[in-house]
Parts: sequence; structure tokens; C-alpha cells
Amino acid sequence: MMLTIALDKTNGWEADSAKQLQDLLKATPHALRTIENLHKLLTGDMTGLQDLYRARPMEPDYSAASKSIKLLREHGYPIAANALNTLCATGFKESILAWLSLPADARKTVDALMETRYPPNTPNRKQFLQTAISLYKNPPKDTGLDPEAYLAFFLWFGTGSYEMSYDTAAEFLGAKQRAGAYRVARALVEPGETAYAAHRALAGFFFFRAGDYPATAEAYQAGLTAIREPYVRDIRLDYDEFLVTMARLKPKDYTPPILADVQQDPDPLVAGDALLVGAQYPAASAKYQAVLHDANAPFIRRLSAWAGLLDSAPAAALQQAPAVLAAIEKHSPAERAEELRWLGRQLARAVGREIPRKPGAIPYATRMQYRPLREAAGWETALVTLVDRMLAMDANVLLQPDKLAPQQTFRYTASLIYGLAGHDDRAKAIITREITYTLPAPPGGWPTFGGPKTPDTDTPRQFTSPARGEAERVMQEVMDALARYRARKAEQQGEEALPVATAPMNTPLIIELAAKIIPLQDQHEVKAQMRRMGEQVALAVTALDPMPKVTSMNQPPPPIRAVDMAQFAPIAKAITDVLADPEAAREAPQLVFLGLEKGMKIASNPKLLEELYTLAVHGLERYVAVTGNTEVGIDLAHSFAAALETRLVVDVKPYATRMRAHFPKPERKR
Repeated sequence: MMLTIALDKTNGWEADSAKQLQDLLKATPHALRTIENLHKLLTGDMTGLQDLYRARPMEPDYSAASKSIKLLREHGYPIAANALNTLCATGFKESILAWLSLPADARKTVDALMETRYPPNTPNRKQFLQTAISLYKNPPKDTGLDPEAYLAFFLWFGTGSYEMSYDTAAEFLGAKQRAGAYRVARALVEPGETAYAAHRALAGFFFFRAGDYPATAEAYQAGLTAIREPYVRDIRLDYDEFLVTMARLKPKDYTPPILADVQQDPDPLVAGDALLVGAQYPAASAKYQAVLHDANAPFIRRLSAWAGLLDSAPAAALQQAPAVLAAIEKHSPAERAEELRWLGRQLARAVGREIPRKPGAIPYATRMQYRPLREAAGWETALVTLVDRMLAMDANVLLQPDKLAPQQTFRYTASLIYGLAGHDDRAKAIITREITYTLPAPPGGWPTFGGPKTPDTDTPRQFTSPARGEAERVMQEVMDALARYRARKAEQQGEEALPVATAPMNTPLIIELAAKIIPLQDQHEVKAQMRRMGEQVALAVTALDPMPKVTSMNQPPPPIRAVDMAQFAPIAKAITDVLADPEAAREAPQLVFLGLEKGMKIASNPKLLEELYTLAVHGLERYVAVTGNTEVGIDLAHSFAAALETRLVVDVKPYATRMRAHFPKPERKR
């Protein structure tokens, strides 16, 4: 660096000495190129910096960088010093200040290098952003910079990073920096005519929770303008429900429109949604029917109308569903993919109204329930037919992950629909069905986990679904939802007020997990898979013999439910088979405690309890036999017994006594 500065200061680049130096450096092309690029940098030509970083390793010598930056400042090259300081972070605060000092024309090249050097969600980028947040909240007085400058850096460099979030906006609100909080929140709104979720979050999640009702209304109005049908319907419903809330709260600083006025809107979709929110279902249905049967209406408006009909008159919507799918089938693959995903979300919302909430769950306050599907005769069969046709049209699209769907996948919705119709085998099949799909690189490229970009960072990549653990997670949620639904249905039909026992949907999955574990050699992987198998065993027990529902501690135990032990036999065999493997037996406690102990705290049938106990004893015996840790095995057995004694209603304490007797603690020597 000093040599380059000396040549520049003496105008020596055209002198014979400089030419002689260049001739000498031809033997070392890298050194010659470095000198030439440093010269460009001194003259303000940022392409020199760009070429310099392409020619050298991405990890610089920070000591040399610090010396170079100091020399540049001392000899009157502030732009070059700031550009180098931005990229060679001798300190994150110093680099941000250097970036802010660069002129706009120099920043363009530096910004591109910064994006390459510090990809989103890497440790250094995270530190840059946290430093910018700190500088904005507590601006140093000695820099003379407006705090908005630090926010400008954060908004630019935070794109695509986890730090660019509503959590950060809320943090600014907490620091009484409302303007900055609003800028961050608004920056989270994605461009595009279908990015409805971002507008909903900005208005309903951020501004409404911040108590700024005018800003909430403004954000809703912006979304209503920016988003097209049918995606805008969710924003429209949110806005109408917001008006209902405002009429109830009567805020002093904001006078909202009246829902009754919106119900008179000349647009039948706008009026229909307002009528729906006002619980005027026949009137809303009439508005939707008018659009759905209008041959001149654009198809995207007819889609919105169909969704409205599903909310207001489910029977009519299910009758019209085949015609809607027939129209979708004629569209281009890209249009069809988006429309099928959207349709899947509408089905998820409607089906969700049929599933009782989990015990203790708080209902989602900003979405009304509308009309239940069960008002339509044969709705379960109609939904199965609808899902079958959707999957036949493009299963590869529908079975990809979908962040806006319940459980982030249509697999949950489809399997739930199959289960509601009594097709548990088909439900399991759709949960575990494997697909392969390709996705384009996200903005900024694929994550590099702290390293520089690789040649394929910006190229499409292939993925497989379901991802690891996804099938088990979805199956657990589906089985739990079906148990709640069937229990309520039994009660409504005047049957025994207990969940209805069914054959475990996940039996094949348990068998597959056992077969997968046996050949494994990596002990960490064996442990993880044994945990997953244990969780699935407990879930299977829940399906076979659901925990009795007790409304009072003074009530006598409910009658014992009959269990077809033949349905548990394949599960018991899978457990025995996996415990026969020495490596799996080392991790037997995972299966024993997460599966068998939990199962014994759920089941009430004596035969099933006895089988679970026998398998638990066998698991602990295998653990002791393989590891030789008799003392640890005894401690585990006594912990198992203590856990059983905590169960109420159904008395399983005799099993605890038997467990202690089978694994007695040795007498202490006096």
C-alpha cells in the first residue's frame, strides 16, 4: 500500500521507475495486479476494489487491512479508506460509519461486494445488523450523523435477514422510536399482487397491536389496492372484522367507516364479504352466487366468490367445486399451481371449523368461523372427491411445503379430510408420499452458513418432501385432531362420552422407523430415531385407547374400553425387533420413556397396559444387557415407576410396584 501511495503522490505512474517496477512484477502476476488495482482505488475507481477482491482470498489479513486504512487516511485518500474499511471490518461500528461516509457512486460497487462477502443470516452480517440497531437506538454524539442514517444502513443490509422482522420493529417501539419501528415494519411488506400475508401481518399484527388504528386502516387500504383477487379477499375480511372491532371499542382518536356502508358497496365481492362478517349469510351468499354465475366475470373474481360461498353456504360451494376445478385445469401450469395452493388453504380454513380446539387453546380472535361444513349433507365424501381431483391435477405442487397452510403443508389438510371421511389408510399414505421438486434460489442466494458464495448459490436446487421429521409431525397433528373430532361426534350422537378408539394410522410408520434404525451405525442418529419411534408409539396408544375424559376428580373411573390387541401386535413386534439390535438397545430409554411410559399414562385397558409394561421391562433389560450399566438401569426402572405413580383416575401403581420388584436396588453396606 505504501508503495502505491508513494507512486501516486509523486505522479510516478508514468515515470520510467514505475515501468521498471511493472516489468519486475510481471514474474509475480498477483502482485502486479494488486498494485494496479490499488492504484485504481486511490483514484476513486471502485472497480479496482472489485478486481482486488476477486483476485485475493475472501478472508483478508485484518492486521494488514488496519495498517492500509490508516495509511490511506493519513495521506488524504478518505474514499479509498472508507471503501476498504467497509469491507475489511476492523470493527462493525467503524465499518458502518465508513459505509455511511461513502459517496453514492462509490457505494454501488461496495454494496455488491458487501452482499457477496456477508451473505444473509451469516454471523458477521448478523453482527453488522445488531450494531446498526444499537447505533440507531443509542446514536453516538461524536459522529455528527442523524440516527436515520443508521436505520438506512439497517434497512438496506437487513434485507433477507432474520433481524429484519416485526421483533425488531417492536424493539424500536419499546425504545420509543415509533418512526423507525414503522419504517422497519413497512419494509417487511413484499412486492407483488399475491403477497397478501405480508399486508395482513403489517395491519393486523403490527399496527393494530401497537394501538395505532389509523395506521392499521391505512395499511389495510394499501393492501386492498396492491393485492389482486382472490388473494385480496383475506385482507378484505380482516378489514371488515377490524371495522366490527372498532365499532365495539369506539376509540376516541379514530372514526372508522361503518360496516353497514361497506355492505352496500357496488362491488358484490366487497359487499358480500361485509355481509358475511355481519353474519348475514343468505344475503352474502346471493352476492357470491351472482359473481360465480357471471360468465363475463374474470376467473380470479369467481374464485373469490367460490371461497365466499364456502364460508356462507357450504352445500352450494361443494356443488360448484367440480366446475371450478375444471376451469383451473385449463390454465397454464404456473397459474394452476398458484390456484391449487390457494384452493387448498380455503379448504383448510373450512375443515378447521369442524375440529374442536385443543384443550386450553385460545380461539383466534381475528377470524370469524362462519358456516360449518357439516350443514352440507355428504360433505365428507364431497371433500374427498375434491381433494382426489386436486392431487390428480398436480400432486407435486400441492405436496410441497406451503408456509401459509396449516402445519405449513397441504398434506395436513388432505390427510385430515381423508380421516374425517374414515379413510385413515389414505390419510397416512398422503402424509408419507414422497415427491421431488426444484426451487429457484431465494433473493441473495442460498444460505452459505458463514462462508462465501459458492458457484451454485444462485442456481435452482432440488428438494425432497416430506422433510426429515415432517411426516411424524403432521401425522401426530392429524391423529390428535381426528381424536378430538370423533370424541365430539360421539357425544353429539349421545354415545359414550369418551374418545372413539380407532386403529393407529401410524402403525406402518412405526414399522418403517424400526427397519430404518436397525442398520444405523451413528449413535446420535440412532438416539434421534429411537426418540421419534417412542413418540409415535405413544401416539398409537392414544388412537387405540384414548385417555378417558373426566370432568371431576370425585367421579368414578369411566368404564374400560375394549381394545383390539391385534391392532397393537405389529407395533409390539416392531419394538421387540428394534430392541434386538445392540446399538438400538443402547438407546432403549428413549423408546421406554417417550413411548411406553407415556402410553401407560394414557391407556386404561388392562391388556394394553400389561403389554406396554412387558415391553418396558424388556427394553430396560436389553439396555442393561448391552451396556452393562446395571446401576443406571435400576435407576431408570425406579424413575419409570415413580412416573406411573403420578397418574390419576386409572390406577397403575401396581405396575410401579412390580417394576421396582423386578429391578430391586441393592442393599447398602453399613
